Amino acid sequence: MMADLGSGLRQLLQSLGAAGAQAARSQRVAEVHVRWKCAVEAVYRDSASLVLDHTNGVYIMKPEQANDPMAARVPAGKTLLVVYCDDAMIRSDIDARQEMLKIRLNEQGEHVALFSIKPARFDMKARHPFREEVARAAQQAAQAARTPEPLISSEAAARLREQAADVEDKRLRESILKALEASEKPGSSKNGKSGL
Repeated sequence: MMADLGSGLRQLLQSLGAAGAQAARSQRVAEVHVRWKCAVEAVYRDSASLVLDHTNGVYIMKPEQANDPMAARVPAGKTLLVVYCDDAMIRSDIDARQEMLKIRLNEQGEHVALFSIKPARFDMKARHPFREEVARAAQQAAQAARTPEPLISSEAAARLREQAADVEDKRLRESILKALEASEKPGSSKNGKSGL
């Protein structure tokens, strides 16, 4: 169903003439980027942002469109995936996991037969199509780290205060209340540890 919708949308955009053809190309680029991002996130999980940050270009194309020696080995009806990366270690790791990435792309309806990983050169190194998304994710993670949740809910703290009032030993009662107060203010802790 999703492939039919995508191909129908592509045909509609192409029927609009030159502007429609450009819109169809832009839509295809966005589609390829989303599929690549989903595949990388599924395979790399927590390290996906690093891989996406060093990805300078992703192209999924028919063999006759590719200017790549590997294109001759692509079977009919299949496509060639070309990935440009600016970091040798990332290229090496993508190469090691290319079969898992192809499986993830196939699950999304993108039937990739061959995978070509190339170093980003010249002006390609300046392209970072996924960097904005990576920066946004890092900003959200930093925001979450800056606003830690209290160690104890206000309802539980109220119940503990009531119970602490019944403690006969004054020093013990004060210690319990002091510990309770520290657990309600996570921002006052040192080195991310409880102030208890």
